[in-house]
Amino acid sequence: EGKLVEVLERANTRIVGRVLVENGVTLVVPENRRISQEILLAPGVKAKKVVAGQVVVVELVEQPTRYAQPIGKVIQILGNYADPGMEIEIALRKHDLPHDFPKDVLAQAKKLPKTVTKKDLGDEDGIPREDIRELPLVTIDGEDARDFDDAVYCQPEGRGFRLWVAIADVSHYVRPGAPIDKEGYERGNSVYFPRRVIPMLPEELSNGLCSLNPEVDRLCMVCE
Repeated sequence: EGKLVEVLERANTRIVGRVLVENGVTLVVPENRRISQEILLAPGVKAKKVVAGQVVVVELVEQPTRYAQPIGKVIQILGNYADPGMEIEIALRKHDLPHDFPKDVLAQAKKLPKTVTKKDLGDEDGIPREDIRELPLVTIDGEDARDFDDAVYCQPEGRGFRLWVAIADVSHYVRPGAPIDKEGYERGNSVYFPRRVIPMLPEELSNGLCSLNPEVDRLCMVCE
């Protein structure tokens, strides 16, 4: 048996929820159903003016006790609950998904070339890069995809076939320990919503240099 002696760290300090006004009292109802208590917006700690029906991000200034509700202040207004795409904005914050790139990552991405350069076509870490641009590789992503990571080509050979499978060579542009590398490691993968993608890499790579778009040169890792 044991008893609680001290709370060292709180699990929730920022919460996304919907604004509710009852009898002149402004409350925020958390979108996370595991948080059962409504958050009270005391008049002295309102950072932004809110109205009923808005979805907001609240920072707790007083944690709940046995006898009192939690008190918070609004630090961001996401919009109205019925706005298109609001369910995605809620999901991003409810699951703490990183959706903005840090400044150092954006700065590094801006320094990248817009196209494959002659220098890029040289050896890669001492290994000569092979030119297979004569092969009519076809991407396997759908026509409406935002980025094209993989491409294939297959031709009859003897009684069988020869197959090439290509994937964008991200490692040429993202070096170990660089800001983009660290951010990609933290994200782990891209997150796909019905109308929005939260990419693992900045747009300069995910939709540009590392997207196998038609009729442009790209650096790839290829298995034959």
